[in-house]
Amino acid sequence: MSLLAVDMGSTNCKAIAFSEDGRVLSQKTSSYAAESPHSSSTEIAPETFWQALVAVTRGTAAEVNRDPVEVLAISSHGETFVPVDSRHRVIRLAILNVDNRAVKEANWLASEVGKKKIFDIMTSDVGMKLSCLQVRLAEIKPKYESALQRTGSSWLWMSKTMELAKKSKGT
Repeated sequence: MSLLAVDMGSTNCKAIAFSEDGRVLSQKTSSYAAESPHSSSTEIAPETFWQALVAVTRGTAAEVNRDPVEVLAISSHGETFVPVDSRHRVIRLAILNVDNRAVKEANWLASEVGKKKIFDIMTSDVGMKLSCLQVRLAEIKPKYESALQRTGSSWLWMSKTMELAKKSKGT
């Protein structure tokens, strides 16, 4: 029996297989690069993550076939927002957790709603990123999640969310 550990990072995916006594049996890495169409945005095709995960897990597992993988552990780099339509098909590039395009809007929202309430909702401070902000606020007011799915526009969805914040300030 072996343990397969996978780390899905923002620049590469790593897999390592260990024996029960802790010996390294195999390890693989698949690197990729995010796109930064603007200085504050960081995006990547979701398929890139999937292809890297498949490559490192298959490659590592193939090298430990005499000691088959029976335990799997996966860690990830943090929130990445993958916009999908109503059929769960990807409709645009994934927005990585290091994307900063909505910091100004996130700070404005925190000033409108309050830092404590944002912390209670997000379980993080106001330095939040677009992906985390969108996902968490979608949990509170699901009707705005559908706006993103219909349009594929994170900015439209963000503006709808900010309108909501103005209306519900203090609630």
